[in-house]
Amino acid sequence: MEPMLMGRIHSACAIAAMAALLMLGLAACSGGGPAPTCTPSGTQLHIAAEPGVGFNKACLAAPANQAFTIEFENHDTSVQGNHNIHIFDGGDLFHGEIARHGTSITYEVGPLQAGTFRFQCDVHPVMNGTFIVK
Repeated sequence: MEPMLMGRIHSACAIAAMAALLMLGLAACSGGGPAPTCTPSGTQLHIAAEPGVGFNKACLAAPANQAFTIEFENHDTSVQGNHNIHIFDGGDLFHGEIARHGTSITYEVGPLQAGTFRFQCDVHPVMNGTFIVK
């Protein structure tokens, strides 16, 4: 084969391989599998935002019909490292104040009805997870 044609074939193979790796990475991050599950273990929840990673937990759980706290440690010291916790089910169940990069905050959350909800960072909605109340 001609050298120019071989170069094009190698480039096409490299692009195809990179696309396949990208698709695998997106599938792993998309949450395409079953939703995470966790069980309440009290009324004091803990979660952190880690730099370059997002939340350190994909699932939080609280007991139904009981007030609880969420200790949120924001370890992300980057310029874009301001985060919060927002629990919702199509409407707001709890909307936490922004924790500036490198700070911590304890949220006091009122009683919630049993159900499976979502939580996210409003500044970075791709930081999200499942919130179970039972």
